[in-house]
Amino acid sequence: VQVPVAFTVRDECSNGVPAVSPILFFFGGSTYLVDSGISDLANGTYNYSFDTTGKALGWYNLTAQAGIGYYPQTNASSANAFRIGKTPELQSPSVNTTLGGWGEAWGFTVDCRDTDGDSFNATLWKRQNASAAWAVLQTQSCQGTSFQTLSFVRTFSCGEISSSAEYKFNAS
Repeated sequence: VQVPVAFTVRDECSNGVPAVSPILFFFGGSTYLVDSGISDLANGTYNYSFDTTGKALGWYNLTAQAGIGYYPQTNASSANAFRIGKTPELQSPSVNTTLGGWGEAWGFTVDCRDTDGDSFNATLWKRQNASAAWAVLQTQSCQGTSFQTLSFVRTFSCGEISSSAEYKFNAS
C-alpha cells in the first residue's frame, strides 16, 4: 500500500519555494529517512509516495525538512500522520439456499476478524449476472482478533432470483 505525502514550502511572504533539498522522516514502529524520489512540482509543493510493504506496523509521525541556499533549514511535523495495520480477514463464505425460492429467507454467513483488534464493516453484495453492477444487500460490523461468524438473512422477490446471480463479501 502506498501512503501519499504532500507538503508545501513557503517563504516569509507565503510564496511557494521550489528547488529545495527536501528530506522526509517517518518515525513509528521503525524510523525511515527519505532524501530521494520526492517530486518537486516547481511551485513549492512536493509529493512522495511511501511504500508500506514490509514496514513495521503501528502509528507513524512524519517530519518534512527543507533547506535551500543560505536560508536556515526548516521543518514541520505531523504526529500520528498515518497508521500501518493488518488487513481485516474474511473466510468461509457460504449461502444456504436449501429453501431456495423467492419469498423465502436465504442465509449467508462469513467468518471475520481483524488481528489488530480494529472494528470494520463486512458487506454482502449481489449482482444479477456477470455483466450487472454489484449492489449492497447488507452490512454488519465485525470486531475481534478471533474469527467470528456473521449471519446475513435476505428474502428475495420473484424478480431477484436468477440462476446466474452472484454474491460476494468484502471488508472495509
